[in-house]
Amino acid sequence: SHDSTGQKNKRESVAQKPLPKMGNLFDTSVATFLWRIHRERHSGILDLMGPLHRGRLFFFRGRVTLGQSDAENLNLGVQLVKDGHLTTESYQRTATAAMERRLGLYQILKEERIIDDEMVKEAYRSLIPQVIFASLAMEGRFRWVATEEFARHIPASSMALLQLLTAAVSKTQRNHLKKHLNPRATLRLSK
Repeated sequence: SHDSTGQKNKRESVAQKPLPKMGNLFDTSVATFLWRIHRERHSGILDLMGPLHRGRLFFFRGRVTLGQSDAENLNLGVQLVKDGHLTTESYQRTATAAMERRLGLYQILKEERIIDDEMVKEAYRSLIPQVIFASLAMEGRFRWVATEEFARHIPASSMALLQLLTAAVSKTQRNHLKKHLNPRATLRLSK
């Protein structure tokens, strides 16, 4: 297809090749994964396991639908406080109740009618770019599961991945990305 200027539409995907199921983020960087997911329109779940934090990104046909992190300020409750839907006190109270009852924060907030689905969607949508920014220069391991099974359970709407990747690369400090973007020094064998 062509756009209004007669140029080939850049949104067309290329042939999908299987992504590696697991490995080291030094060998396959998060940026490389995100580019391929976008370009080849993959669906699945990318788990990122670093020395300090873990992250999980959900993708549906090349678009990111949800971002999760165990970083202190990158979770649903904190985002609902930032968005003005929860007070700090109500967040702390419901988080404690969620841990005591071994339920998710979302379940407690819904039970108590503190939030509605639109508030949750808005919060999760706000978290997506933050999780991608935090994950871009991550070191550690990854696991990829190609699936679309999660799609009916995810409350957030999808976001275009390329714009998020471009913004994340521009915001991430060059020294954090250097080890992922520069080619490795060649291996020298001693005689």
